[in-house]
Amino acid sequence: MPAARFLAGGAPDWLLAFEIQGGRITGLYGIRNPDKLHRADTVRALDRGGPRPWKP
Repeated sequence: MPAARFLAGGAPDWLLAFEIQGGRITGLYGIRNPDKLHRADTVRALDRGGPRPWKP
C-alpha cells in the first residue's frame, strides 16, 4: 500500500496510506498512533509486480 510520510522535527508525525484498486485511489487512511508510526522509518521501493524497468 503506497503511503506518504510526514515528519516533524525529523521524526515521523503522521502517515497517509492510499488504497488503490483498478488504478484508482479507493481509500485514504491516516495514521498518527506513535506505536504504529515506528514502522514508517523503513522506506521501501514501490513495486507493481510487473516486469522490471529497462536499464541501459
